[in-house]
Amino acid sequence: MELKRLYELRQALIQKNLAGVYSVEIFKEQNKMIEVQIKTVHASKDETLIEKYNLDAIMAFMHSKLSDLYKSNRESLLNRKNILLSSIFPTGLFWTYPDISNSGISPFYKAFLGVQARGVNIGADERT
Repeated sequence: MELKRLYELRQALIQKNLAGVYSVEIFKEQNKMIEVQIKTVHASKDETLIEKYNLDAIMAFMHSKLSDLYKSNRESLLNRKNILLSSIFPTGLFWTYPDISNSGISPFYKAFLGVQARGVNIGADERT
């Protein structure tokens, strides 16, 4: 509601400037003030959205899914398997005879493994 009011206020300011009611200097000054208010409202909405999520619960959920990939894959429906694989291999998996390879493991997944278990090697020790 606040954003709508600010956008309407800015539109009225533009109309009055075009009609010659306000000078260019006054228009610029008032428009800048409205822009600051709009940015403030956007920032407060972003903070409210962040506060809405419980990061501990999200981390626990991610840990349950990523710590046992075999179980997560086995228990997931097809569309969830796609999401799981895409979160680990964002550029996909490619068939290279006789195996499957990827062009990179997600930095998120690498960071998750690094936080959860230091010293975990991702991939083979040789020829990766």
